[in-house]
Amino acid sequence: EPGDVDDIDTHTSLKASLAQRMKPRNLLYNSTVDEEGKLQTTFPPKQFFHLHHMKTGGTSIDSFLRCAANRLSNQIGSAIPQSRLSECGYSSYQRCISGEDENCVSRVKKAATMSYCAPLAQANAFDWDNADAITTIRDPIDRVWSMYRYTTKSCYCCLSLQEVYERHASNTLREICPGTYSGVCLPQIYDHQSRNLLTTLDTEQMDSETKLNEAINNLKYRFSVVGVTNELPTYVEMLGRVFPWLSEDGADFEGDDDIEQKKCVIEHKNSSPLNNRCGPSNTHLPLNDEPDSKTRQVILENNLLDMKVYQEALELFDLQKEVLGMD
Repeated sequence: EPGDVDDIDTHTSLKASLAQRMKPRNLLYNSTVDEEGKLQTTFPPKQFFHLHHMKTGGTSIDSFLRCAANRLSNQIGSAIPQSRLSECGYSSYQRCISGEDENCVSRVKKAATMSYCAPLAQANAFDWDNADAITTIRDPIDRVWSMYRYTTKSCYCCLSLQEVYERHASNTLREICPGTYSGVCLPQIYDHQSRNLLTTLDTEQMDSETKLNEAINNLKYRFSVVGVTNELPTYVEMLGRVFPWLSEDGADFEGDDDIEQKKCVIEHKNSSPLNNRCGPSNTHLPLNDEPDSKTRQVILENNLLDMKVYQEALELFDLQKEVLGMD
C-alpha cells in the first residue's frame, strides 16, 4: 500500500495510466471491395507484440497468441500477418537486427503482431514503440533454475550452476565450457529480465541503478498488460478483458455467426527435457525441481536487479487486477 504523499500521488498516477492502457480494444483491420466485387481485408502493421523473456511461460503465451490470431483470421477471412524475432536463433537474430537479412526485416515491418524474444530496445529499433505490448515476469530464482535445467548440457556442460557462476567470476569457465559464451547462454543467468526491459540499446555506460530505474519505469508505463508466471490463468483472463480477441472464446465480429470458433487456452510448453544427457553414457542426471539453498543464494546474488523488477511486477499485477475489478 502507498505510504507518504509522494507514494500516494505516484500510485494514483500509475492507476490512472493503467486505466487508460487497459481499455478494451481489438486488432484493427480495413475491408474494401475490389473492382471484381471481392472483399479485401488488410491489417495495419505494428499493432501488438509480446516481449518474451525465456523461461517465464513465454512459449506458452506465444502459442496462445498464435491460436487467437489464427482464430481471428478465420473469423475475418483474411490472414493476420504474424512474425517473431528471437535471440534463441542467435546468428539469425544478429543477421536480422543488422539488416543483413532483408526478408526478416521485411517480415518484422509488415507484421501486425509479433513475438520479440529480445530486448525492448530492439523492438523500438524496428519502430514498434507505439504498439500495444504485453510481457510476463517470473521470480528470477525460479527462472534461472528453469533455464539451467532446460539447457544443462548445451549451455552449461553439465557443470553445477554454482560452478558455472564461480568459474565465470574467476575467468576459468571458457576453458572447459566455451559454448557458454556463445549465443544467449551466459546472459540468461545474469539479470536477464531487467536487461530485456531496457529501451537503451548501448548499455555499456549504464550503472546498475540507472538500469534498474529504466527497467522499472518501462515495466510500469510501457506495457498494456504485465503478467507474472505463477498466475498465468489470471493473466490470460486479464488479456481477454483488455483485448477481447484474446479471450478464451474470442471477440464477436459481424458476419461470423455461422462460424464455430476454436477456444484458445493456455498450455504448458517447453518443459525440461526427460533426458538432459548429463548422466553416465549420456543418460539423464536427475535435478531437483527447485534449487538448494546455496544455489538459490548464488542465483539471487547475480540477479538482484531482476528480483527488484519482480517485486515491482507483483505489485503492478495486483494493481491491474484492481483496475479491472478482479480483486
